[in-house]
Amino acid sequence: MFPRAMALGTAVVAVLVSSAASATTEPPTTPPATDTFTVQHAENFTLTYDGDHKVLTVGSADTAATFVLIQRGAEPPALDGELAGATVIELPIETMFSESSSHYGFIDVLDIEDTVTGVGDTSLVVTPELAERAAAGEIESFAPSFVVDPELVVAADPDVYITGGNADPAHDVIAAAGIPVVPNLEWLETTPQAWAEWVGVFAALTNTEAQANTLYAEWLADYDAAAQLAGDVAERPTAITGGLFEGTWYASGGGSIVAQFIADAGGDYVYDDDPSTGLELDIEAVLADGAGADVWLLPQGFTTREQAIALDERLDGFAAWDGGGVWTNQVALDPTVSFLESGPVMIDDYLLDYVGALHPDLVPDHEFVFLSEVPPS
Repeated sequence: MFPRAMALGTAVVAVLVSSAASATTEPPTTPPATDTFTVQHAENFTLTYDGDHKVLTVGSADTAATFVLIQRGAEPPALDGELAGATVIELPIETMFSESSSHYGFIDVLDIEDTVTGVGDTSLVVTPELAERAAAGEIESFAPSFVVDPELVVAADPDVYITGGNADPAHDVIAAAGIPVVPNLEWLETTPQAWAEWVGVFAALTNTEAQANTLYAEWLADYDAAAQLAGDVAERPTAITGGLFEGTWYASGGGSIVAQFIADAGGDYVYDDDPSTGLELDIEAVLADGAGADVWLLPQGFTTREQAIALDERLDGFAAWDGGGVWTNQVALDPTVSFLESGPVMIDDYLLDYVGALHPDLVPDHEFVFLSEVPPS
């Protein structure tokens, strides 16, 4: 299932609007304690609540970016001590430029699509409501050739600009214009639970923590239930990942989210001992390490065996073709669901796909969401 955004209660909103019509209210403050979001698994962001403001930090201690989140009309705290150099963001944000498609799932489930006024390339958006807004001209493309146009961003003046995680000189231009630039580092997380927990960043920016808490708790419970299916398997198929691109084999590292999916689905990853999140290898090394692997996951550049052989004849030499299978996420099983956009909010479905690829007998009636087997002949 694809968790859709839950509707916020309208009764409370109605009361607040009615009160505002008859009296002058104090500037809004941060949500009460019941609407805070506690970070449990993520290693690349922290979120704390201090009186009438929130503090969001993104990155490691040496390179962390700090943001003080205040409600509109409220006075920010003194930006000294641990807050020295912090950027102030007024909440809830009303306009957002998003550089990465990995944000769209979070935006969708929190029902905050209306805040998105710019994405890298509107033609690539799959998430239905965002695609509809893009088709209606309500969202701008600011990097249609994967090159950010900082002048366009500055002219649009969004409340916040969320990056795709990589450094870009355009970010300095945008920040210099007074637009808060929030780094996105969810792709550096090492577990599915941490990956999904970045919903808290988008919730903090839009005062939707209560909704995020409910969703995240459901995701963790559903993921644990899926992991239990393969928790006691006696035989663990071996797996390799990735594929060739311009002569280099790009694979997931042993410290990656994908490696954790494989482990939780009852598999043994060939590069499990490598601590990195990503590997760049030559095909000779991969053949030596993984030609005999039972399953080949996430190959790139082909969706048929013939296409694989056309790329490099040596790709025909992997045992997975006639063993547990070759599984790609390039085939659109559902045109409204994209792994890049929906994966972080569908970690249970993605794990079930891995279980289906590694142990089909455990989920005989499973309908794949993200993975599709490449025909062996």
